[in-house]
Amino acid sequence: MKKPSIDWPKEFDAFSKSGLSQPQYCRERRLKYTTFRYHWERRFKTQNKDGFVEVPNSVVNVSSLPESEFLILKIDSSGKAHLQMNLQFSVGIWS
Repeated sequence: MKKPSIDWPKEFDAFSKSGLSQPQYCRERRLKYTTFRYHWERRFKTQNKDGFVEVPNSVVNVSSLPESEFLILKIDSSGKAHLQMNLQFSVGIWS
């Protein structure tokens, strides 16, 4: 007899909301703990194998900002990131 297919993303969401430890959750849901751990560890490995993260488009029209407000992110050839931000930045523009 074939075992029922488990929807792991839904299972992980329910686990995160449960407040239980992984062994406790598995006992309550009658899941094999080693199988749960296997899928738990692999969930990020299958999402982004190349290590890149998609950055959503900004909701702010930069050309409409006054010149005194800025946020600059530079990544140099060694991979170091440099962030420059005006401390008088108005948070209200992001909402």
